[in-house]
Amino acid sequence: MRIPFISTVVFATAIASAVPASAGLIVTAAGGSGGNNVISAACSSPTGAPGATILGCLNTDHNLGVQFSTTSGPIAFEAGGQAKIGASGANLPGYDNLKIALLGYTFDKLILNIEAQSDGSVTFTDKFSDTPVTMALSGAGNNFFTITGADFQWIDLTTTDGTYGKKNDHFSDGNIVDVKQVRLFGLCNSENCGGANNPPPSVPEPATLSLFAVALAGFGLRRRRRA
Repeated sequence: MRIPFISTVVFATAIASAVPASAGLIVTAAGGSGGNNVISAACSSPTGAPGATILGCLNTDHNLGVQFSTTSGPIAFEAGGQAKIGASGANLPGYDNLKIALLGYTFDKLILNIEAQSDGSVTFTDKFSDTPVTMALSGAGNNFFTITGADFQWIDLTTTDGTYGKKNDHFSDGNIVDVKQVRLFGLCNSENCGGANNPPPSVPEPATLSLFAVALAGFGLRRRRRA
């Protein structure tokens, strides 16, 4: 009776270890190439008019929408085909938060570039209640970031207000001048994980292999005991 019980315990432990877990929100101050570029022109249902929510698409799929939304005032795509999201109207010269969502899909990597009015910081969050990640922002040029760590439905970024110039004059109208060069990787939905441009991996996951190996060991031990 002991051997079947041990095998059952081992098997249950293997199942528990195979349950996937979020690796957490990982943000690095770096850019990159490849992936699916987010564009604002040639989309099947573009929404470029100023508003709290605007819609772009992917250069690889003009029917796949990418939604940009904010709570700090109207935003709009600036001129050109690239999804360059700037402040608009009364929201000028900057805004302070932006949510990026891929409609109907998840993604496992996001690259973007933030242009800031001044030195400050930006905090990234996701839907998984992972610990927010805060990074420094420079007002002197480009601020590239790469976000990984999970299969995301959306990423939210919020900036602090900052200071202008040598006198450190304070401002609170939002530190984001624009967000641009947005790239998405590892697209996945319930019907076609990976999508046409990002095929799923063909090798089994390590947890699945471990589960299979432990189960075989348990059955083998039970059989040898009976012999």
